[in-house]
Amino acid sequence: MVTDYGIVGARLNRGPQKPYWRNHASAKQVVAHLGEAFWDEYKRIISVRNPYRRAISQFYWQTTWKKLTLPDSVDEQRVMFSDFVLSDSFKSDYYITHADGRYVATHMFRLEHRDEDIIKVGEALGIPLRPEDLPKTKENSDRKPDADFRTFFSKKEEDAVRDKQGWVFEHCGYDESSAAAF
Repeated sequence: MVTDYGIVGARLNRGPQKPYWRNHASAKQVVAHLGEAFWDEYKRIISVRNPYRRAISQFYWQTTWKKLTLPDSVDEQRVMFSDFVLSDSFKSDYYITHADGRYVATHMFRLEHRDEDIIKVGEALGIPLRPEDLPKTKENSDRKPDADFRTFFSKKEEDAVRDKQGWVFEHCGYDESSAAAF
């Protein structure tokens, strides 16, 4: 959506052609679309989530997307999760928030603190944002087992998350312990 107030990238792109403005576009692609002069003038707002919760969500999303059958056993799902998070299938979104090694967001809101962070962003921009007027996404809990997700993380899984999502811990104020995420 392009308005006089800014641009919001398309989400849930289902068509054969990716939209010009879309979620998950890299910072470099956005700079190329806008041009450097506009890029420097625009506010760049990102949404993030706890990296450990994101790893769990990305795992279950990948199983849906790749049409994989999840084992019934939570212990077997833990093994699958470990294989996933230690593989190249577990993706970082560093490329979205960084250009030429520089963090480019001017504002962010954290999924776990969505309402309070949206209000803070609105205040910083002089825009009265009401969280109740905005849609919620990323609620895919129907695929997740009734499990204690803290048990999905041993030191090696925690290290993999910190390695791939270190920028989130650095810039967004999340605790580096997986236990704090759940």
